[in-house]
Amino acid sequence: TQLSKNGIPCPVSIADNDGQVLQRIHDKPALLVTRLPGESPVMPRSTECYQAGELLAAIHLTDQNGLPHLDNLNGLSQWRRLTTQLSPALTQQQPQWLQQIATELARLSSGFFHKSLPTGLCHSDLFPDNTLFVRGQLTGVLDFHFACHERLIYDVAILMNAWGFEANGSPCRDNLHALWQGYCSRRCPTAAEIEALNDALRAAALRFLLTRLRDHHFPRHGSQVLRKPPEEYQQRLTFHQQHDIRPML
Repeated sequence: TQLSKNGIPCPVSIADNDGQVLQRIHDKPALLVTRLPGESPVMPRSTECYQAGELLAAIHLTDQNGLPHLDNLNGLSQWRRLTTQLSPALTQQQPQWLQQIATELARLSSGFFHKSLPTGLCHSDLFPDNTLFVRGQLTGVLDFHFACHERLIYDVAILMNAWGFEANGSPCRDNLHALWQGYCSRRCPTAAEIEALNDALRAAALRFLLTRLRDHHFPRHGSQVLRKPPEEYQQRLTFHQQHDIRPML
């Protein structure tokens, strides 16, 4: 509700006749929210990427007075636990991936997450399928389940990894440029954030590689969660270990 009041086009919770928002259905917490128009882009165009960048900057600039502090559910401690959990399976099936993950985790543990960078409210899962568009115009943003207070450039990196690459794993320069320009049109990253961008992209790639590997090796039976291929983010991580995308922006 507070995000909506700040101009973010997101669903708003609906209260019952007693003013209560949170309900229980089959002994699970539930709530009703407004339905937004539009469809998620399957192959985002640069014009849609520009708007996605603007949207993320608007979230980062939202007035946070009254919002609770939200811890990152997919932070370093979770990545360490996932690496330990995945180690037996990866040792058998993808030992080179395990070595890549362990090396990157050690690097990030002593690097990016110790840097003093601007923090704030982050969406942390701003993929194309969490946005809605009508005739090329952004109409909504969905799924704040992983929203947290984190380094803002890390959230930008999640966005760029999700929107800025082709299906074959190669970077889409037009989309990457549009994402960055859209974001910068609303919020200018600091020099320290720009310097840390590649580390943030590697951290974001590692996060989704680990969670997708978890969903692949330890699926939650009966869950409606869509299992996405981990190979996509292994490619992202390898790319960022070998290239600096800042010249593309």
